[in-house]
Parts: sequence; C-alpha cells; structure tokens
Amino acid sequence: DIGSDISFFFSSGTAYCTGRGEIVEDMPPALPDSYPIVLIKPMRPLSTAAVYKKLDVTKCSQVDPEELKNDFYMDVLQKSNARERYPAQDLCLNDLETPAFQEMPILAQAKEELIGSGLYSSVFMSGSGSTMVCLGSHALDEAPRFEEESGDDWLAVMTQPVSRTKGSGEWYKKSLVIDSIHDLPEADKFIEKDE
Repeated sequence: DIGSDISFFFSSGTAYCTGRGEIVEDMPPALPDSYPIVLIKPMRPLSTAAVYKKLDVTKCSQVDPEELKNDFYMDVLQKSNARERYPAQDLCLNDLETPAFQEMPILAQAKEELIGSGLYSSVFMSGSGSTMVCLGSHALDEAPRFEEESGDDWLAVMTQPVSRTKGSGEWYKKSLVIDSIHDLPEADKFIEKDE
C-alpha cells in the first residue's frame, strides 16, 4: 500500500500539506539548510489506523491553519534575524498527538521530557507518530528517562532540512559507498602496484 501523503515527495522539500496529505502546496524553505534537527523514535511501532480511530475532531485545534502557517514563517524570520531560538513551541501543532499519546503514553512523556530539557526550541510529533521532531539543536540526553521507562530501544537521528531546486529531480545525492579501496575515486594514486 502507498500512503496518500506520497505527493509530498514530489514537492520541493518544504510543503504545506492538507487533506490526507495528498494536497501539497510548495513553500519556501522555512529553516536554513544547516538548521539542527533531531528525530527520536521508539522501535515499537504505532498503528496509524489506531491513532486515527481515536481522533476526536471536536478536540482538534481551532487555530486557522493559514494564520498558523504565516505566524510560523514570521516567527522564524524575526527570531533568526535577532539570533533567538526558533520556532516557538506553540507554533508546532499536531492534532494527532492526543490520540497517539493515548495509544502510546510513553510518547507524551518523551515530548514533555524533551521540552523540559531546554535543549530544543520546539518538540512535536510527526504525522500520526511515533517520531518526535526536536528543532534547534543536535544535543541529546545520554540517558533519557522515557527510554528507560519504556523498556524499549529508541532511535535518534541527527539531521537537517532537506530541500531541492524545483525541477532538479534530486532529493539527495547518493553517498559514496566504498566496498573496497578500488572503489575510491582516483584509487590508482593510493594503491601500490606490483612491478
């Protein structure tokens, strides 16, 4: 099965997605290419169907998404120019957090602990979970309580925003994989030859 949000991967890398994720509006990059992001995820899976089943639309945010999008860009612009931490926590909303946290309570504890660490400008869950997105730092607590209490291993990935030039057809450049010294560019300069 292919998710309905596959359209995002045809965007420029920064996009405003609505509907089930299939309506994609390309946006200018919100964060600089060097902006630090940490993605933290428990190894135990979280069922997307279970999260959506628990979603109560009457309890979703009443904030106008267009206004929130504009406020996010203004916050980033103003604070980055003033060399302040950005974006603000209250600008990173995800209505799927409540049902995901009901389904997997350790995620709520993880978010609370990550915010409380003071390491990040904002922390929120990505999509229907279970990845937590930590913005503003590559710092990481060596022994978070939530990991110990979950009894599960957690994956942490340090990354940065990905954007591409429209029409380039590239999201990334494939890393050079070296299986042997002979795979190195200009390998002959480094290999002693039997004469």
